[in-house]
Amino acid sequence: MTSPAPSPQAGGPAAAAALAALDPADQDLILRLVLARGNLKEVAASYGVSYPTLRSRLDRLVRRLQELLQGRRPDPMADLLADLLREGQLSPSAARRIRDLHRERLEAMRGPGA
Repeated sequence: MTSPAPSPQAGGPAAAAALAALDPADQDLILRLVLARGNLKEVAASYGVSYPTLRSRLDRLVRRLQELLQGRRPDPMADLLADLLREGQLSPSAARRIRDLHRERLEAMRGPGA
């Protein structure tokens, strides 16, 4: 388990920038969670998903926010592969091969010296 990111000041520029950098679906999850007063079962029901599914999505959202607050860009491919692994839809060796191929393709697209 990773240690939590340093807490930004409430309403501070880093926190506002991190929240603004989230995609609309993640912003919607935060809004629903706040309006439901933190009741994850209620939020899961509003999405029509199970509690464990919502918990997984919330964990991923927390990781994204921590990365943004630490100045790192989130890696959506790594998030997707982790979810597929956790759900048993992908083996660890297949996930590594996909991740490595994805990274190779990204590097090739950036070109040499980029």
